[in-house]
Amino acid sequence: MNNKILIVDDCPDTCLLMQVILELNNFNVDIADNAVLGLSKIRNSPPNVVITDNMMPDMDGCEFLRCIRTSNEYDYLPVLMVSGFDEADIIANSQYKFDAFIQKPIVPNRLVEIVNKVLNLNYEANPP
Repeated sequence: MNNKILIVDDCPDTCLLMQVILELNNFNVDIADNAVLGLSKIRNSPPNVVITDNMMPDMDGCEFLRCIRTSNEYDYLPVLMVSGFDEADIIANSQYKFDAFIQKPIVPNRLVEIVNKVLNLNYEANPP
């Protein structure tokens, strides 16, 4: 299975770290350095999972999540929120639900575990 993961984060180091971890675990990774580019990439080639940072300029992760969840075409996409803030703080500031949360700093095994879990849950809910 060649699952495509889209990472949306304005920090090149974080993107590279997650990309290397995921590619070493046989995921196909694409990167967008901002939410607007992320939305464009979703429209052009929808991924199996989106991983987004919460704190980004212009459009933060919660606004990006709103754009996905209010879209009739892409509202099904699993979204993992990444942040240095506590999960409860992010939930309190977003009216839209993300599928999983990853606390920074990124722990490689935990990242892979969460991505696999979300992919399996999404597959069970939406089999081919």
